[in-house]
Amino acid sequence: MSEIFINGVKANASSNELVEKIKDVFLKASDSLSWLSSGDTVLLKPALNSTGPYPAITHPQSLLTVAEILEARGANVVVGDHPGMEHVLTDQSGSYRKSSKEIFEGSGLNKENRLKFVGFEDEGWEDGYFNYRDSASSWKNGFYITKWIEKADHIVNLPRLSTHTITGTTLGLKNLVGLLREDSRMNFHANGPVFFAIKFFGRKAELDTSDDHSNAFFQKIVDINLAVKEKLRVTLFTGTQAQVTFGPDKYSIPLGKSGLLSAHVATPDTGLVFASSDHVAAEVMAVAFLTVLYSQAPWFQKFKFRISRLMNGSVKEPGTYNVWDDPFVSCALKVGLGSESINPRYAEIPDDLQNQLNNLIQRRK
Repeated sequence: MSEIFINGVKANASSNELVEKIKDVFLKASDSLSWLSSGDTVLLKPALNSTGPYPAITHPQSLLTVAEILEARGANVVVGDHPGMEHVLTDQSGSYRKSSKEIFEGSGLNKENRLKFVGFEDEGWEDGYFNYRDSASSWKNGFYITKWIEKADHIVNLPRLSTHTITGTTLGLKNLVGLLREDSRMNFHANGPVFFAIKFFGRKAELDTSDDHSNAFFQKIVDINLAVKEKLRVTLFTGTQAQVTFGPDKYSIPLGKSGLLSAHVATPDTGLVFASSDHVAAEVMAVAFLTVLYSQAPWFQKFKFRISRLMNGSVKEPGTYNVWDDPFVSCALKVGLGSESINPRYAEIPDDLQNQLNNLIQRRK
């Protein structure tokens, strides 16, 4: 049975209170950093799909707090990512649009302008990535993933809580898509829904858009986690807010500084900060909390979301399915990435919210 540590955070909590909650769950989930030695390199993987704001990206305080805890123990901390191709687009010839570093600096994630960041594409198309094939059976030719997973001694996953217009949710397991080279991203998207939009965003680059007919869209995304499972120590969510419709960006269809199909942002009276060394346990809790928050959304927000699903029938409405049937969760269990039993360790969370979460995370019989 896997433990997951969950702290409640009041909507009016101070920054200091939030920091203490993050510290508490991170240290508990990491076994007080028992795996860390002074001088080790730790790669922090935030959700950096755009310039934000939170909760379209990782909570800035979460990233900074975890970095400070690790640095205080002697770690060399590196933040790394490669945002989606609508913001950062690369191929073997070079880069188009913005760089990952520009997105990072514009996002507010570098809260005190002191974090070391690496944009994976800056390492080079050939020199910065390698082909991973071990155990990733859903990828016929493997996938290309950043060499930073070899350089790092440990990896910490810091996703955000959000729904997604293509995949339904974008949580911890999907957050590792940011480790891939652009051609591998195009490869798994070719198996998925609304591929015409992805091809549109990638039209400037020379990338293979053919479908390998493996029908393994969700499994391919989950199998990325196999490449890092020996080094992935903790998945931590800071959920004082969440996007409970559309996503992953603030606007599904950006138009200048605004856009269409804006994500509905929920700000609960009691937010959650939670972490686990079992990344499936963290995913299940994230799906459960999104389900609770979606149930509280205004009817017209739900109505817009239901109408949008006509474009993508693979997206399920939160609350209409068992959280263990979430496609990312079921695919992860299929390849042995986590436990089917969860022991939640709650702190300062109202009884009614605990009961809601417990009812949702109970394993189906």
